[in-house]
Amino acid sequence: MLARSSAAWGDRIGPHERIWLMLTTLVNVLLIMTAALVIWSSGQSSVAAMRGDPSWTNALTFVVLAFRSASLGVQGIVGKRLNTQFTSTIILTTIWLIAAACGAGRTLATRIGAAGALAVGAGIRALITLAWIVVPGKPVAS
Repeated sequence: MLARSSAAWGDRIGPHERIWLMLTTLVNVLLIMTAALVIWSSGQSSVAAMRGDPSWTNALTFVVLAFRSASLGVQGIVGKRLNTQFTSTIILTTIWLIAAACGAGRTLATRIGAAGALAVGAGIRALITLAWIVVPGKPVAS
């Protein structure tokens, strides 16, 4: 639903307009930060003590998945509207979402917890939001 409304904004404002890019990226930041706050407030560990043991066992931890999924939907809409390879990052983000099993994401989750790892991701996404101000636009064909 959120992704659909993001697409509707893109239709009205224009998918290559900076304001739309900044707003959708900011929505993404807010969704990721909300997920970080929810997992932090759940009191659950971010990594299971033993392989096969569930680390997330209460309802709040599944709310985190809802916010992350909404974030992925918004990211997918932006990539689709820009018609770039940006959508390929959704696959990598989904791998972290489902398995939290690779590289830096796993290290962050182990050392600072899922909430901290999500907060780092939100911080990077916030920098991307600001980057839309300075990234040069496509040259206008004359």
